[in-house]
Amino acid sequence: MHSKTIPNNVINCWFVSEIDIARSVQDKRLYNEYIRPYAYFSLKSKSNDNSIAGHIGRYETLEDFHCTLQTQFTYIGDYLQKKAVYLTLDKKTLYKVTDLLPSKPLLFTLTRIDKLMINPEEIYQLLYKEQWSEIIKILHKHKKDITDDASLQFAAKTFETIFLQKADTLSLDSAEIREILETLYILHFGKFYLLSGDNLRRLSIELAKRLPLNDAFNYAKNYPEDDFCKALIAEYQNENLDKVKRQTYSTINYNWIEIYNRLFELINNQEDTATYFSGPRFINAVREIQPYSPTYTQYIQTRSDAGKSTSRKIFYYDLLMDQEPNVRVAIIEKILDIVRPFEPIKSTAIDILLGKMKKGNHPTQL
Repeated sequence: MHSKTIPNNVINCWFVSEIDIARSVQDKRLYNEYIRPYAYFSLKSKSNDNSIAGHIGRYETLEDFHCTLQTQFTYIGDYLQKKAVYLTLDKKTLYKVTDLLPSKPLLFTLTRIDKLMINPEEIYQLLYKEQWSEIIKILHKHKKDITDDASLQFAAKTFETIFLQKADTLSLDSAEIREILETLYILHFGKFYLLSGDNLRRLSIELAKRLPLNDAFNYAKNYPEDDFCKALIAEYQNENLDKVKRQTYSTINYNWIEIYNRLFELINNQEDTATYFSGPRFINAVREIQPYSPTYTQYIQTRSDAGKSTSRKIFYYDLLMDQEPNVRVAIIEKILDIVRPFEPIKSTAIDILLGKMKKGNHPTQL
């Protein structure tokens, strides 16, 4: 450590990492409790909104206070890269660096965390009372803050884990519980904070339990090894096939080559992202009807191993022709439902070939 004279009227300060914040919140102990200070702070101004401004110096440098944006100090580099920087002056109150004026010396503006966002302690109080809806309202309202604050992240994840552990004991008919689950799902896929793999599985299954079959299937299909999901997938598949079997039109005399050529033309425009079906998208449409069909990677690997073409036009046709006629119809209908709003005339032409309507029933020339 360099020998230097410490300026008068300064107080010790500690920079606090997000990991240390999370540990302190979890263990209910002071920030950087056992760490000696390596920086000090000189207060220059204070505002009514609990923001303070001042200079920061280091004990191990000859310079009294930072005068340049030296990025070898990680907190300055982090701030310049728009990463959150936290510090404490008393190990009890947490501040965030909200501004850095490149004067000489540098002027740091610090704002108390509890003035920037919700206090995590409020979440813990609501968690103790099992007021799930109030917590989810807070998390949704402050979703942008979650990514910037480790203590809020930890509180959110604590709620997430405890709530999902109890979810299977809560009413399946409660619209309130379903709304909470759906909001958690939105927060996860909005990347405001990411659920662990196990919690995402629990969340998906709890949603599947509470939704109509068609909607539930979209959650259950991601976990076919789970007993509940396996049964739901089978129920969806059987009902879907039953619907196809109940159709009044015949599938025996279809001109499948013409139907396929029209279908491929419809989904082969790479400039139209709404109607274009890449290999994975086409396979996923098949798996909507036949959940246990191979994934795109599995199917292409199998064809390659067998020396078969992996050209899209050829393997789409082969994949369709490998299905029972009723299943084949269901797959084509699934694709048509997606592209019909963008290509109604071409979709109707295929409907006519499938026997779903007579040519004169559509006013537009086909």
